[in-house]
Amino acid sequence: MKLKEGEKILEINFDDVLEKLPQPETYGDVLKNTSDKNIKYKHISSYPFMLRDIAVWVPNEESTESVSGLIKDNGGELLVRTKLFDTYKPEGKNKTSYAFNLVFQSQEKTLTDDEINKIMNEITTQMQSKGWEVR
Repeated sequence: MKLKEGEKILEINFDDVLEKLPQPETYGDVLKNTSDKNIKYKHISSYPFMLRDIAVWVPNEESTESVSGLIKDNGGELLVRTKLFDTYKPEGKNKTSYAFNLVFQSQEKTLTDDEINKIMNEITTQMQSKGWEVR
């Protein structure tokens, strides 16, 4: 599994941590100090991920964020990561090509090509409805 820059995976054996903590009446004081931090925990899926790439020509006025947003909006909960890996702006043309790597993964089962192809078709349809040219 590839992680985005800045993402990390951490595994902690809390039994070892708890052994070294002083024995308060409750652990409320310990937990209270961490409750307002912006910490998110997510279960790591035991099922394999699937990769797809998509490239699209858009007018120069369209931002990377608008293309990425359309992908995320139509990718559903199985789309766990998008990464822009190529941008190309030909001279003299009023269009830009963006290419994205998409990672799909389920927390519940192994995904099939058919499931991912349906999602990719929806993304492609939405892009084409905006007049964008999917490559």
